Amino acid sequence: MASRPINICRWGPQSAKIFKMPPDHTSSSNNWALRGVIARSVGIVAVALGFVIGMYGLDDPASPWLPTALGLLVTGLLAQGYGLYCSIKRQLNS
Repeated sequence: MASRPINICRWGPQSAKIFKMPPDHTSSSNNWALRGVIARSVGIVAVALGFVIGMYGLDDPASPWLPTALGLLVTGLLAQGYGLYCSIKRQLNS
């Protein structure tokens, strides 16, 4: 008696289905409100950390804390500027 191979796989080409994702109505190219909120939050945190670290850097001007604080302040201001751009762009698109 010849034995034949047993198919133990339940999934095969016959049962494979392709599931498509539903369309995303909040695409990243149009989501200016979320981008603005994230930019403003990062800007607030960076500016606050820049001031706190800057106070430590003023105690010892030879330490690397003062340039770090200046970098955080500039980063925070740039993030706030981008948040302002996002809010203006959102107002113009709506």
